[in-house]
Amino acid sequence: MFSNSSKQRLLAAVFGSALLVSACAHQPQQQVTSQLVEAEYFSSPGVDLLAFSSPPGGMFFDAKTSGIEIIHHGERTVTNGDVRMSHVPEQWDGMGQLVERSVDRAGNTISTKLSYPELNFSYTVSVTSRGDHYVVSVHLDQPLPAALAGKAGFNLEFLPAVYWDKSFLADGKAGQFPRAPSSAGGVVTNTAGLTEPAPLARGSHLVLAPENPEHRIAIRNTGGELMLFDGRTKAQNGWYVVRSLLPAGKTGKVLEWELQPHAQPGWIRAAVIGHSQVGYHPKQSKRAVIELDKRDSKIVDMRLLRIEANGEKKTVLSKKAGKLGRLSALPILGI
Repeated sequence: MFSNSSKQRLLAAVFGSALLVSACAHQPQQQVTSQLVEAEYFSSPGVDLLAFSSPPGGMFFDAKTSGIEIIHHGERTVTNGDVRMSHVPEQWDGMGQLVERSVDRAGNTISTKLSYPELNFSYTVSVTSRGDHYVVSVHLDQPLPAALAGKAGFNLEFLPAVYWDKSFLADGKAGQFPRAPSSAGGVVTNTAGLTEPAPLARGSHLVLAPENPEHRIAIRNTGGELMLFDGRTKAQNGWYVVRSLLPAGKTGKVLEWELQPHAQPGWIRAAVIGHSQVGYHPKQSKRAVIELDKRDSKIVDMRLLRIEANGEKKTVLSKKAGKLGRLSALPILGI
């Protein structure tokens, strides 16, 4: 049981969190102004969105390496945006196979056709950048097979280590991402007779981490419901999953999400230093490559420091960085 003082601290924390969430929910989103770049993905300061830049599949179907992915302020926190047959897919749950990927630069759209040949089911996932948000849609040439009704849905997965202990809003109702795997809503039995976690939240408008400008993402299902799951309840490497079921008996555009990742104004990625991970031969030239954000034009003097036993940092070498190839933000330091 809680003591009176513990109860007061708990109530104060909950009340403070509620005020914070309420305040953050009314903050305007930063304009994304995303562009479809030469490498065939969407890019803006602080937000890069990839649409099937890597084909799905491989040895394991729970890899986090394909579908719609978001690199949010330099960290890949969202992946596996695709049609799946389970709320929280596991290692051997099937996934669509790539049929065709097309890029419409004039329409600022990437469309990917995929298929589940074993289920006689194909579909297209399209992503369009529209100023401050992305429109993600699923299109069907034929109605959803009857056997897939209530099973096929569009999933998007979010990295737990980034979102746990942060809040979320589902149609304005606040909740918190659990640190430990949680099926707080209980479990349900799907049409295959297997148990799955019940949603942590439901609603047509979901905001993840409204209090955190680095990781805030808003999702709106324009014609249906969003469900939030904790995929770690089924698999050790599971992520948080946002999902909407595909409707039965419809063709054309059957699902549409408005996806709005928040971007911090003027954000520039920190420099990344690349060097040999296996070491250098004593007679080998030792070279480090420093990669800067493509929007960062500032190239400064580079220093190589040696840390003494007492913690003192001593400059061993200092020199101007050079430029490497067409990537003007790749200076070189050689010793």
